[in-house]
Amino acid sequence: MTPPRPSTPRAQSWAARRLAGVPGPFTPTVAAHVLDTSHDHTRRLLDMLLVDRTLRHANSCGHDHCYETTATAPPQPHADTRIGTRRAVLWWQAAARAAAGVLDPGHRLVTPASRAVLPPGSVSEAAQFHDHHQAQAWFNHAAPALLQCLRAATDPDHLTDTTIAAAIPRIADAMLPWARLHLPTDSAHLAITVHTAAHLSARGLGDQPIIDTMTLRLARAHLDIGDATTAAALIDTTSTKDPVRVGEVMILAALVIDTRGDHALAHERLILAVNHHQHNDDPRGEATALTELGALHLRQHRPHDARVVLERAHALLVTRTRPSTWAITRVTALLSAASTSIDTMLTQP
Repeated sequence: MTPPRPSTPRAQSWAARRLAGVPGPFTPTVAAHVLDTSHDHTRRLLDMLLVDRTLRHANSCGHDHCYETTATAPPQPHADTRIGTRRAVLWWQAAARAAAGVLDPGHRLVTPASRAVLPPGSVSEAAQFHDHHQAQAWFNHAAPALLQCLRAATDPDHLTDTTIAAAIPRIADAMLPWARLHLPTDSAHLAITVHTAAHLSARGLGDQPIIDTMTLRLARAHLDIGDATTAAALIDTTSTKDPVRVGEVMILAALVIDTRGDHALAHERLILAVNHHQHNDDPRGEATALTELGALHLRQHRPHDARVVLERAHALLVTRTRPSTWAITRVTALLSAASTSIDTMLTQP
């Protein structure tokens, strides 16, 4: 559909309907993609909608003006509003994945089986992050809109839209490096929020590999907040036969066992997980299992054993994988803790 000419009542009504579907606050760049118009055309329409109070200024989205709609979405959205939601979600997906790739190049992004077609220009517009600080700043400002996108996963109307449903797990996945690296105290709670939405969307699509991925990430997040019961229940629902995922299940099951106090059995299960990943030539999984084994040794006051396995994990990450920043950061921190414990033991009388 060709957008109506600007500065006409028809154009104003059309733009209002499309922008009513945008989740959360948005910049003129997002609006231009939603409206599929030039930036000059878009800014004129935005100014018109500000005058009639269809839009209002929102909190700053970084260097640009930010807007949000004042209208309440009707129970049965107009077709233009549905298009607006779809185009906005796809733009946020493209931008979030580009930012995640800069923020943590080693983060292994999931790729849902259902591939959504991006709006024209989305990828080139999104690939605007030149360094870690720029990507982090973008996530800091974009988080409210991204969370609103994820809330679309709970809308039955959106769950029937396979384009939106396929985008939700990608957005959740792209937010994970930012949450882990820059929200250390809240990352587990945020992970639960975003991966619950992603899990719901994946189930709606029937995309079993993504269902398994999001289930395991949810289990890990619940473990991180000390909820081993929920984590165990989630692990029990996973029936994956993929060797990498099977290894992840083994690691998480061992952590649940450790949380329940059977440290010896947890140790045995982690050794099995290490061997499993070795057998399947999965150095990333092997490094993860070794990292958890090192953390277990530290909790059991065995810093020498911890250092041995953590050095193996670090070596695997840097020589045989493209490691995520999070994985390297965690192994390095655990190695430092092991060395500190050893030094303390040596200096004690």
